Amino acid sequence: MQNSDYYKGYTDKAKKIKKKKVWTNWGIGLGVNIVAAVILVTAK
Repeated sequence: MQNSDYYKGYTDKAKKIKKKKVWTNWGIGLGVNIVAAVILVTAK
């Protein structure tokens, strides 16, 4: 990592990819929990 511009670009892109994955998985988890809650409430 001698080239500072390359390093900055690489780390910025890596952080962007990581954020996207984290938010996607957070959304999936939230959706599953909402569906489970709705199923539990309507099952009674």
